[in-house]
Amino acid sequence: MSPYISLTRSYGVAEAYAIDYSKVEPTRAVPAHVYEIDVPPSAVAHVVDPVIFIASQQGDPLCSPSYHHDGDQSFLKYVVDPALRALPGSSAPTSRRPPGMGLPAPAKMQIEFEAMALALRDAEILLEGRIPKEWILHRYEVF
Repeated sequence: MSPYISLTRSYGVAEAYAIDYSKVEPTRAVPAHVYEIDVPPSAVAHVVDPVIFIASQQGDPLCSPSYHHDGDQSFLKYVVDPALRALPGSSAPTSRRPPGMGLPAPAKMQIEFEAMALALRDAEILLEGRIPKEWILHRYEVF
């Protein structure tokens, strides 16, 4: 449970969440919904950008734990694409090591890195509290 509502600036992300995470598969007769809202500039609303918040909590990037990872350049794709992780025989990418420095091992990732990567993927912002009805501009039916 959280006092925050997760919002996105991306219609495509909102549509995917509405369809993929509905309790029942959306159909034309029983669609899922995507809401378009407008937060007025004069609104007294507590809005949080998770990337800025998490990044601001990080200290020395040379210390451990860190929001950095030790995977290769394909590691980010693995983190942000659940379909890659779900493939049969899929395993976490390995961390490459210099010759003579031991066998490859699974890449290390801290929760801060994963949270920032997913927030960027989803163009996510968080709004504390409820959304007043007058902020809703449109409701799209999706299936």
